[in-house]
Amino acid sequence: MKDEADQALPQAGAQDPRRKVPRWYLHDGSEPLETQSCGIAARLLVSGLLFDKRLGRAVIKDIGPGGVGFLAPARFLLPAVINLSLAPNIRLECRIMHRRPIGQHLCFYGASWTQPDQVDLTPVLSHWRHCFMAAAAPQDDPAPADPADVRA
Repeated sequence: MKDEADQALPQAGAQDPRRKVPRWYLHDGSEPLETQSCGIAARLLVSGLLFDKRLGRAVIKDIGPGGVGFLAPARFLLPAVINLSLAPNIRLECRIMHRRPIGQHLCFYGASWTQPDQVDLTPVLSHWRHCFMAAAAPQDDPAPADPADVRA
């Protein structure tokens, strides 16, 4: 299943010399980050003693075995280590490596996995394919239009 997920997503590791491991981009790179509408929705959480504290929402823009890149509101003050929650059973712990302002209201964060050997991206890639590939499938017209209903 992991091989199927790897084949279905474009890998950019070969095109980007800065990357040591492949990265799957959820945007084409031609449109500025502040105007893009694609990505994976995630919640930002901080682990606490008894409970996790919710910080807010983020949009994952790229992901791979080495880490993740995401957008979050600039007003958030993120600690060094955070959790990204995509679903109740998909949680990924990462360490913030860099932060770059995007316009006035957003920041792009680059993060690496705190335990890269234990990260399984298969459910994440399956989640991404479900959200984005299904919408791109062509819709069959269930019935031909009735000429009497067509207005000139």
